[in-house]
Amino acid sequence: MSNGKGMGNQKKLTPKQIKFAILIVTKGDRMTAADCAIEAGYSEKAANQIASNLQSPKMFPLVVAEIDRLRKKILEKFGDDNFIKNNNKGYYI
Repeated sequence: MSNGKGMGNQKKLTPKQIKFAILIVTKGDRMTAADCAIEAGYSEKAANQIASNLQSPKMFPLVVAEIDRLRKKILEKFGDDNFIKNNNKGYYI
């Protein structure tokens, strides 16, 4: 399980990290980061710390880069962040 320790050398995103990034971008205004971590499959008990770690550029630069990439993709496709705010169905990008 990814606990945020020593993950700065990671070469690619895990499925949980990808799901977390998608959830943060598409549902982050309606869910806490911890809720996004839980929905992505991380432990409820450690969700707050994991969510914080996953958003740290020093600890998880690939996750932060993926979150940025997804946000930019939405802005390019829709012109603003209304898609993010109105994405009640959790559409994947």
